[in-house]
Amino acid sequence: MTIFLTGASGLLGNALATAFTKSGWTVHAVHNKRKPTQPGLHLHKIDLTDSKELRHLLNCSKPDSIVNAAALSVPAKCQEDPLLSKALNVALPVELAQVAADQELRFITFSTDLVFDGKLGNYHPSSPTNPTNLYGEHKRESEIRVEETYEKTCIIRLPLLMGNSPSGTRSTVEGKVQETGYSII
Repeated sequence: MTIFLTGASGLLGNALATAFTKSGWTVHAVHNKRKPTQPGLHLHKIDLTDSKELRHLLNCSKPDSIVNAAALSVPAKCQEDPLLSKALNVALPVELAQVAADQELRFITFSTDLVFDGKLGNYHPSSPTNPTNLYGEHKRESEIRVEETYEKTCIIRLPLLMGNSPSGTRSTVEGKVQETGYSII
């Protein structure tokens, strides 16, 4: 199995890259500023907002599946740079869904429970959404547009992630997880 993985240097992408390589899969790991450190990855440094470069890399790597773990996932940073948030949280997943649809590949992308306002609880996939910040709004827009682009997409809504990120700055519990030996992801 050959996986094309975006966001490989982030909290979620790092955990996925580790799991995929342990399974013996070939992983084409896309990164930008921080280089993933796991052994066995085929690393590609690209700007994920460059559609032409992204499509070229996808065509060259010939994946069986595309897994999108890239995002601008800090709500405050989305507010600070709404254009980058839209590019990474909406346009990128739609672009990847289009490639997956064109090539009939498996496509998995991640969303967030922040598509909900938190007032009701006990949410299920068909619960009405009501994001309260730009990150949630962009992720909800992404869900809608990706589903319209490729109906065979798997969208996974995740809650707040905790654990040790490769940069050591992503999670509120950095270091504490290492001390206890537990992994939350």
